[in-house]
Amino acid sequence: MAMYTGYPFHSRHRGIGISDVYHSHPACQVASSIALEYRLPGNPLGWPECSYCAVHFAPRSTIRPVHTLRIASSLDLDSSDEVSPT
Repeated sequence: MAMYTGYPFHSRHRGIGISDVYHSHPACQVASSIALEYRLPGNPLGWPECSYCAVHFAPRSTIRPVHTLRIASSLDLDSSDEVSPT
């Protein structure tokens, strides 16, 4: 059996993935977890694209962090922010 090393590819073996998807980006960790001998060219089964592959192709401006943590410091306070004891 010839090994397919190109992209996009699909495989009945999911590797570390949890669903049947096709892979389109070589930096995808899910795609790289599938052995070359199990890769088949293209997406003839009409599977959706792997979400990890899609992130690699997305423009940076569309990828946002899940949350942003801001730690307040005493330098952030001015006299109007002071809380008086009750």
